[in-house]
Formats: sequence, structure tokens, C-alpha cells
Amino acid sequence: MLTKKQKDFADFLSRQILIEYVEKSRHSNNKELKNYILNEAPYHTVMIAAFNRTVILKEDAQSYDQINAAESKFKRFLSIPLSILASGPVYRTVGTMVGGGAKAIAGTMLASTLMSAGISMGVGILAKIIFMQVRKRIGVCEKNCRTTIDRRDPFYKYKTPICVSTCKIKMYRDMISKLSIEKTKCNQTNNPEKCEHNILGQIIKYQGLMKEEHDRLISKQESYRKAESKKRHPLTLSAKPPQMKNINKMN
Repeated sequence: MLTKKQKDFADFLSRQILIEYVEKSRHSNNKELKNYILNEAPYHTVMIAAFNRTVILKEDAQSYDQINAAESKFKRFLSIPLSILASGPVYRTVGTMVGGGAKAIAGTMLASTLMSAGISMGVGILAKIIFMQVRKRIGVCEKNCRTTIDRRDPFYKYKTPICVSTCKIKMYRDMISKLSIEKTKCNQTNNPEKCEHNILGQIIKYQGLMKEEHDRLISKQESYRKAESKKRHPLTLSAKPPQMKNINKMN
């Protein structure tokens, strides 16, 4: 069973695979078919057609076994190392990267499925997979911060955003570290130069996002300090100002 975000990405990927099929077939000029694939065909139809290696779009092709088989292949796709995805087309290398035996066969079959469509597994797909991982971690940050900080805390509205920003910065740092490790594996791919270029682009992107979040964190911390100081040292508006003494004229 795929999560909602995984299904969204599986839906996107399936439609791209089918469009590539069409572009390389005698239906390449069929705008109506392309529009149907991109905008009208239901999820189960494009998933089964794309991952079961067929261009036949059957509205009634929605048995549990067919959908489950297609989603299982998609899950194996998500387990492919980022360095392989970043290097461009996924060839038989996928089979060796996922392990021996049945896994290797499954990996090779998946690579064959994707590449028979001619789809490029370059920076676009790489970025979407990384975004899925980041979005999931951000969701965890937000949930944890909302549940761990007492809502009765008078500074809840300040502490929660600070908690989320701190968590996101750590998450961005972890992702950059993960990408840096994947970048060192680029020499094992079929296109090391493209692999390094695509991963470096993502590293730079998330370094920028981390800096932006750090700047927001500083601003949130400053707002919290001001609110805390104001509560601890409120202005006493009721206090009377000191009275001026009457100065008599000198004799």
C-alpha cells in the first residue's frame, strides 16, 4: 500500500512513462491520446499500463492483483540509489545495485520497464524523490513540535515555530550529508559527470533552503525573546510620574 504522497508521485511517473511510449510510437501526433494520459486517465489505469509494460489503457483494468503488482514495482523504483537516478537513464545497473537473486532480476525488469519507455531518470525525477523525502520529514517535524509543546504554555505560538525551524534545519543538514555521500558514488554509475552535476545542484538547493530557514529561526527567536521580556518586565502604566516641586521666587 502506497502513501498519498507516494501515489501522487507514482501517478506522475506513470503518465510520463506513457507519454514517452506514445512519443516513440505511431501515435506520436495524437494530441487527444496525450491529453487523456496527462489529464483524464484514472490512477489505476496509468499505473497498470506503465508498470506492466503495456500501452493498452483499459478502464476496467483495476483488479487488486494488477494494481498491487504495479505499486510493488514502483516501491522497488523508490529504493534505487539517488546516484543511479542522478546519472540519467537507468540501465541494467539497477539490477546489480538492488542485490543478487530475485531482487536483481526484479531490478533489471524494472529498469527495462522504465527504459523501454525511454524516460530520462535525470534531475527532474531525482528532485521529486528528494522532495518526497523532505516533505515527509517536515511533516514529522510539525507533528512532533505540536504535540511535545504544551498548548497551555503562554509562549506556545513562539516556541512551536522555533521547534519546527530547528527540526527542519537538522533535516536539511541530514539531506545534504546524504546527497554528499551519494555524490561520492557517482564514479560507479554509467554517467559520473551527469550524476555529480545533478546531485550538486540538489545540494546547492538545500543549502540555500537551510540558510533561509536559519534566518527565519533567528527572527523567530528574537520575537520570542521580546515577548518573554515584555511579560517579565511589563510597563507600569498606572505609576504616577514624579511631581515637580514648586520653586519659590528668590527674595
